Amino acid sequence: MNLISLHEPWATLMMLKFKRVETRDWWTNYRGPLAIHASKHGMSLEATLEVCLQTPFYNALMNYPPFRERMIHYRIAPQPGDVDKRVMKFCFPNRGKIVAVVDVKAMCPTSAIAAKHPTIMTAAELAFGNYDPIDKTTGKPRHGWITEFMFEVPEPVTFTSKQGLVHLPEDTHAELTRQWRATNL
Repeated sequence: MNLISLHEPWATLMMLKFKRVETRDWWTNYRGPLAIHASKHGMSLEATLEVCLQTPFYNALMNYPPFRERMIHYRIAPQPGDVDKRVMKFCFPNRGKIVAVVDVKAMCPTSAIAAKHPTIMTAAELAFGNYDPIDKTTGKPRHGWITEFMFEVPEPVTFTSKQGLVHLPEDTHAELTRQWRATNL
């Protein structure tokens, strides 16, 4: 099993089944189970909050109790000056942990996803990914990794990751398998 590390809120969106396509500027032949790791570090607090307050993100994340409870605490959406590390840690308590497992079913150039996978391409899905045909930074073509949800990890597993696809060590794979079996009895 391989793993990919995503910044928040994207890892949580995959865990909540709101995001099915991961977009990257690189192709992989890998198909099969893919552990979703919520990166311990990522964007600044302000940038994360700015993304989370966009309507499609906010609406989806309100289904996630830690985020919803913090937003209810504010009674309205917080402003950037209201945010500190404790708030974001409360909203996304699983940073640095494996939160879900998906199944990579296919790869597709981002320019062709809507035609080849029309049922997946909702307005929210479009908002959750970078569907530019060419990456503006690298100049490389962008690709969508089409996934199906397998399971949310009931007890998120702490893991130190790096960028790219990471092959899981046997002990981490065994722990995810144990949790999957426990949820599918």
